[in-house]
Amino acid sequence: MLTAQDILNKQDYKSENIEVEDWGGSVRIRSLSAKGLNDLIMDDEDESTVIKTVKTIVAGCIDEHGNKLFTKDDVEQLSDKSPESINHVSSKILELTGLNNNKKKK
Repeated sequence: MLTAQDILNKQDYKSENIEVEDWGGSVRIRSLSAKGLNDLIMDDEDESTVIKTVKTIVAGCIDEHGNKLFTKDDVEQLSDKSPESINHVSSKILELTGLNNNKKKK
């Protein structure tokens, strides 16, 4: 039986590398934590869909060591990227988090 400490010490997020053709390579993404997801939802209800989508990328893109790739300071620049790339990356992050069920059910 797991102890509370076993659970608290377990790194339980999922991660994977995805190809982003428009960016010329792959990027490592991770699922969001419950707190991270809540922060995105509650951040600012008046924000545009584009900004919320970009903030998903900021929260879910990591380097090879698991450190965040972007900061909040990158939101404006990332929002100038193509909508196709932004939607692709954010959808994959949400899919890893268990929130995006765009996969066709058999």
